[in-house]
Amino acid sequence: ARRVVQQLGLERLSPDVGEAVETRGDKNASAATKLLRRLWVTSDPRAYLITVSFTSGDPKLAELVANTFVAEVLRSTKVQSLFQQRAYTQTKLSSQLAKFGGKHPKVAELTSQLVSINHSLERLMEESSGAILLTAGENVTKAIAAPSTPHPLRVVGLFLFVGILIGTGVALFLERHKVSWAFFQRYA
Repeated sequence: ARRVVQQLGLERLSPDVGEAVETRGDKNASAATKLLRRLWVTSDPRAYLITVSFTSGDPKLAELVANTFVAEVLRSTKVQSLFQQRAYTQTKLSSQLAKFGGKHPKVAELTSQLVSINHSLERLMEESSGAILLTAGENVTKAIAAPSTPHPLRVVGLFLFVGILIGTGVALFLERHKVSWAFFQRYA
């Protein structure tokens, strides 16, 4: 969540996080906590599906925040994988250096791999969220803005109000056209 705040900036997120309360000088941590309160993540292990939802008054901002969260999860997964590769390569390099010395071809190859992994880590940390989502390909579907479901109490209230309006309209119609109950009883 902190990386999302860093990526998008406090100014852009101000409608959702308001004025981030400064706690020990870290506004980003406060804003990240507020963002996490509006984030829902569900998973379906049978379909290998993870759904990320974010609620906001601004649909475009909600879409952007949800996509940024997904991109940061993908980034952290790739970073973790690269750290594991780097640790393995460093261990192997240390072993090869002890056996063969610095001029051996295996040592040079492992050194080259280590430099390549470090460059990949640097590029990954500088890569934009959009670029990360693009490289994910068909495995990730970008978020879209969708209206939230209405509150049940509001729906019930709306139906009651409409019912009262219809009842009042029928009563006024019957009063205006002087239709009596006898008319209804005769045809009932």
